[in-house]
Amino acid sequence: MDCNRANVLPKEVASKINDSTVFQSIKKELEIAVSNLRHTNWHNYWDIFAIKGAIDLSYGIMQTNVGIIVLTIFNAEGRFMGYMISVIGIASILTNIIMLKLNQTVYINDKGYTRILHGSSLLVLSYLGLGLSSLFSIFVFFMATMSISRALLDSTLNEILNSKINNNDKGKMISIFDSILSLTELIAPILSSLIANIYGVQFVILLCSVPAFIGGVIAYGQRNNYFELIFTVYKK
Repeated sequence: MDCNRANVLPKEVASKINDSTVFQSIKKELEIAVSNLRHTNWHNYWDIFAIKGAIDLSYGIMQTNVGIIVLTIFNAEGRFMGYMISVIGIASILTNIIMLKLNQTVYINDKGYTRILHGSSLLVLSYLGLGLSSLFSIFVFFMATMSISRALLDSTLNEILNSKINNNDKGKMISIFDSILSLTELIAPILSSLIANIYGVQFVILLCSVPAFIGGVIAYGQRNNYFELIFTVYKK
């Protein structure tokens, strides 16, 4: 018994040491994250992070419910789900190709906020169309327009972030920027399930238009320097 106990004890001690090491590692990462947030000049970055959070939250809520809607509301078979995914993929690829041309013509003098405004407006229309769709074909059409807006918004948000940050803050800001998606992916399922239980899944899709609209409002304000005027008046 003593021999067996002697063999077990080192394993238990090693397990506790490993658990302690993992805990310390997590604690250290959190401390670094909090420190990064605390020492960030949010006056320069608040807008892009707010837009990113609003847009990603709307995406997260949508993605949580799209499968349920396709299977329960439209009773679509698995192969139709595959068709829908293909249409979304094609729309996204075409958008990226077309945007290369538009960035050199229509948006040549745009700092990014006009594209975000246009992308957010299309996203709001897409969510309204998805939430009100009665036919699967119409639903797929608005899924494609949502994909177009997402391709436009994602690339533009990254472009604005890279134009704002300096080399010293680049790694830190990109890390915080990417973590927004993870945070919204945690919040979206909880929020959407609570609302869906009360109002139904299609209403949840309509609700996605709210954060998308907020993102568009922020972009509009930044494009026209409204928020800068507000901050200036507030400082006085």
